[in-house]
Amino acid sequence: MARLSTYVKDTNLADDDLLAGSNYISGTGGTKVYETANFPLGALKTFINGTGRSVVERTFTPAEMLAFNNDGFSPGFGYELVAAPGADKAIVPVEVYTHVDFQTLGYNFTSTLPFFQEYPLFIGYGGNLNYPEDNPVGFNTIYIPIGDNPGTLGSTRSKRNIWKPALNSDLGNPSGQNGSEIILNQSILLWATPMVTVTQGDSPVTFRLIYDTIDFSS
Repeated sequence: MARLSTYVKDTNLADDDLLAGSNYISGTGGTKVYETANFPLGALKTFINGTGRSVVERTFTPAEMLAFNNDGFSPGFGYELVAAPGADKAIVPVEVYTHVDFQTLGYNFTSTLPFFQEYPLFIGYGGNLNYPEDNPVGFNTIYIPIGDNPGTLGSTRSKRNIWKPALNSDLGNPSGQNGSEIILNQSILLWATPMVTVTQGDSPVTFRLIYDTIDFSS
């Protein structure tokens, strides 16, 4: 067998990459029996952290940011960050990091609704969202608002921020007292909130989403 140092070094790790090792079979009388097996990195990651926590990162160009204009709730609008996980599974957003790489102009997000003036974007479930809450996939579900107060997306300097999931009560919805609903087999998208417009800005914005994949089949 060749020395490990002679193999090509993988600099782009992925869940489907394989590691070789020993799989425990049984043990009797103080003797443990193993067999050689391979282990996907994704399975190892799930075993170590116990939750299946994952990270996805995407940088949006100024042209993409300026597309969040005039009510992003239009059917079919939104940028998919995480694909639907399959039957009996759910994606649960944990937190989002943003980095506004300021160039020369901040984004001038505006809205006729005060809450959405402060939070012009959000990360939440895909599907056909409607406002107000007339759809199972909407603001009664878990989501992470991305704010612009004080001047995050409209900043005149580079900024890095962290955002956490909001409770429904943050929108004046009493059901938030019972927690936000998790929806099975739905993708996670970056959306614009209702009545939002933006007409200027030239800074790339990076969104780094940390999320759990939960299997509800058992």
